[in-house]
Amino acid sequence: MSRYFIFSLIVSSISAQDKKVEQCIHYKFVVECPMYQCDILGNIQDTGLVISEAGSRFITITMSEEYCIVKFVHQEKQKNVKRTNLISRYSKYYLIKKADFDYKASEDDFKKWGLAVGNVIAPIKLRMTPFTFSKDFSIGPTFGVKFSPGSESTVSYNFLSSFGVTGITLDDYNTNDDIDEPQEVIAFTLSLGIMIEHKAFQFGIFSGIDLLNSNNEYSDSYIYNSKPWVSFGFGYSIFNSGE
Repeated sequence: MSRYFIFSLIVSSISAQDKKVEQCIHYKFVVECPMYQCDILGNIQDTGLVISEAGSRFITITMSEEYCIVKFVHQEKQKNVKRTNLISRYSKYYLIKKADFDYKASEDDFKKWGLAVGNVIAPIKLRMTPFTFSKDFSIGPTFGVKFSPGSESTVSYNFLSSFGVTGITLDDYNTNDDIDEPQEVIAFTLSLGIMIEHKAFQFGIFSGIDLLNSNNEYSDSYIYNSKPWVSFGFGYSIFNSGE
């Protein structure tokens, strides 16, 4: 009982020793950390020791030279983690030693939205009216935004736009002119798409248009000029990020 009384006195003195704490900064524990449930002033509500799991995200409410009052923020359920007396309710406050905060926590730099920059390769295109497959090769700089649902999620979504050049084979089937031999020409290509990543695996679908140079003698007769195409693929190297 005397030990609990002394500890309560230490805790209640936190409000007199507070120092300014940066707001809206999220932290996370890199290893398990012991703590006690308390109220917003630091008074212990439950003497049972609570162990937070590594990866738990939280914000600081009050910080002194000896103790911190923290509140956990909601996060995705983690799989394959042994849960013994772990944090389960995010509406409570918890008291931890400042030394534990300094050595067991770090600023959480996770962001749901980020910049995606890299290159996209579209080896096969589906063209409509008339429907056909073509092996035109496209490559060019790609940029957009990347969305990750959570810090523990293995899936992310990239919303991309791309521009570059593509090789096109002109022949009797895709032009209105009589061409004795197939000709390889270069066209400018624009596209939009979405790519889903699961760990190292990627699946993407893109749609765009190819534009022949107006100075090309077949620009008016090429039946797919400026008409939309669709391309999709899956594997491990559809999108190579520049990160």
